[in-house]
Amino acid sequence: MMNQADHVNDRLRTLLTDQREQAAMLILYLDEVRQAIATNAIDHLQQLVETGSPSLAVLESLQNQQNSLLQQHGFSTGPQALQDYLDANAPSELQQLGGALSEQLSRLRNSLLINDLLIRKNQHRIRQSIRLLNGRDNANNRATYSRTGHSEEHDTEKRRLATA
Repeated sequence: MMNQADHVNDRLRTLLTDQREQAAMLILYLDEVRQAIATNAIDHLQQLVETGSPSLAVLESLQNQQNSLLQQHGFSTGPQALQDYLDANAPSELQQLGGALSEQLSRLRNSLLINDLLIRKNQHRIRQSIRLLNGRDNANNRATYSRTGHSEEHDTEKRRLATA
């Protein structure tokens, strides 16, 4: 017959394994998105967006189940709760699984930050290009050409865009 500690350890082992698998799927998806952004593979990026990403909600649900399990057995919830439980009660196999999950979540966080940075950088580049095309880059005092081929200041002494 299984005692309560064994039951908690088995349930926690399942939750930690599921969290690692979910985090791994998210990391792979984010790596594909990052690669598509970096190589400007718009069709592939569109396909990734249409098929959807593994859900962060699933990972969050697993985390909530873990917190609930730990709370039911006298441990506080929060980022340190799992480590407190592992330090107090868990066999070494479960401690290794917890460490591996921590590493995986760190990699996931880094992937999210890198993708966020790439997206922001590309958005900035696009906005800047649009400003340049519209002749609104006043910071650099650049004149651009209108539909008729003249600069926005209508300076007729400048050459037309087609002959420039």
